[in-house]
Amino acid sequence: MIWIPLRAAAFILGLALFAVTLASAIRTFVLPRNATDWLTRSVFLAIRSIFDLRLRGATTYAQRDRIMAFYAPVTVLALLPTWLILVWIAYAGMFGGRR
Repeated sequence: MIWIPLRAAAFILGLALFAVTLASAIRTFVLPRNATDWLTRSVFLAIRSIFDLRLRGATTYAQRDRIMAFYAPVTVLALLPTWLILVWIAYAGMFGGRR
């Protein structure tokens, strides 16, 4: 008997995660104006912390500029697997909750 509410909760949480992930992708790539999104911001900050580790060894502006030239492209490419993994987790929750 207790499994029915747990399955319903898993389905609802999976559906909510899917909606949040889809909204993040739409806000980031489709929306023609600036809209802040916490998921996209989190990925950008995580990648920035990795780039900051590499910037510690840079002593000149040219070195820093060469390193930071890759920041935006790498982060945009990192968004795609992040969204994919979250959608997989969301569908797993929805699939597990429907049985």
